[in-house]
Amino acid sequence: AFGIAVLLVLTGSPARGQDDPAPATLDVIDIWNHVRKKPAPSDASAERDYREPMKAWTPVIGAKPSAGALFGMAGNVAFFRGEPQTTHISSLVVSATYSTKGQTAILGRFIVFGNTDAWRLDGDNRAQWTSQNTYDLGTTANSVDVTNAKFNFFRIHNTGYRRLRPGLFAGLGLHYDDHSD
Repeated sequence: AFGIAVLLVLTGSPARGQDDPAPATLDVIDIWNHVRKKPAPSDASAERDYREPMKAWTPVIGAKPSAGALFGMAGNVAFFRGEPQTTHISSLVVSATYSTKGQTAILGRFIVFGNTDAWRLDGDNRAQWTSQNTYDLGTTANSVDVTNAKFNFFRIHNTGYRRLRPGLFAGLGLHYDDHSD
């Protein structure tokens, strides 16, 4: 316990008064803007315009036993369709990946709120060309016997809702799933 207390004292920052400016910080966005030679905002305290969409893109890198190594791109767009005080934030997420075992996936999900949340649209749409190991069933099945079943999976799940009163919505949707091959 004494060692932890000494470590905290040695690594802690000195006390600052209310009028002392906060030390400058540097985050990943600052570094990215520096690399792109994009100037820093002139007034960091200025409030962001809520009508401007917020966008983010990133590479996808991963691995799992059934797919091998995964590579691709993913993005997110968030936006308001009305005043933030009366409207939830809307978002769209998309990705496309390819794996070393030949699996491909294209995904798109969204939730969009209309002005004052009068409307809500939800979607989960996927196209996957993939595979999965399958095993025999029963008490005498041997877990060594495996078949790699290749298949296609397509999903279209889209629903629209209209608010009838606070906490009560009515809507229609299309939910379609297809496993083939």
